[in-house]
Amino acid sequence: APSPISVFLAGLLLKMGAYGLLRWEIFLFPQATKFFAPLMAVIAVLTIFYAGFRALAEDHIKRMVAYSSINHMGFVLLGLSALTAAGISSALYEMVGHALIISILFMIAGYIHHKTHTWYISELGGLMRKIPGLMTMFVIGVLAAVGLPGTAGFVGELTVMLAAFDYYGWIMIIVPLASALSAGFFMWMLQRAVFGPLRESFEGLKSLKELPFVENLALAMYIAAFIFVGIVPSVVFNLYNGSVDIFAQLFK
Repeated sequence: APSPISVFLAGLLLKMGAYGLLRWEIFLFPQATKFFAPLMAVIAVLTIFYAGFRALAEDHIKRMVAYSSINHMGFVLLGLSALTAAGISSALYEMVGHALIISILFMIAGYIHHKTHTWYISELGGLMRKIPGLMTMFVIGVLAAVGLPGTAGFVGELTVMLAAFDYYGWIMIIVPLASALSAGFFMWMLQRAVFGPLRESFEGLKSLKELPFVENLALAMYIAAFIFVGIVPSVVFNLYNGSVDIFAQLFK
């Protein structure tokens, strides 16, 4: 899909599946949901690791970001599978944080493709030297995606893991390994495409230039948003805590 559509798909449409689980399955069929909750948790963990390993093997920057999105949705499912107020609340927060973070990654990746006509990391290199302003924002988005403290990515993954650990016990100790896997494939991408040597021979890089001020401002607003809700997560949690408590009562 074109990059603007990818932003819509990852930022909003992916969340419809989680919304459907919460609004219909969990609310209308609480006993069946409780019975299948361990299976949901297993599927969530498998999704997290599968997406992580697929991203690690990717040379296509857009597909890598897409697999990162699937990785995050695994965390959302894991939070929902805990069937507690903390788990459901953390899953909803992860949905909000992920939407903000993944949107900026898709937009910047789309701009790079628009100018260079390539999606492949192996053909890129030294982008920080060519467009330092835009790449700085891209790096911030990547760090948020891997769970940098002070961003929505950190709060979302941490609260989901704590809720899952509280419900499922020590088996959830393997989940933090998935966060390390996410950091691995994103750091590999940054080292190759952003901080590596500038590929002067690649004609596509010659057309790269910084975005206009207004477009940079739009991207900066995404960054400000996911940092703000990462520092003050109560802004998001307070929006739905009352409703989450109603859902959690179904499983007591």
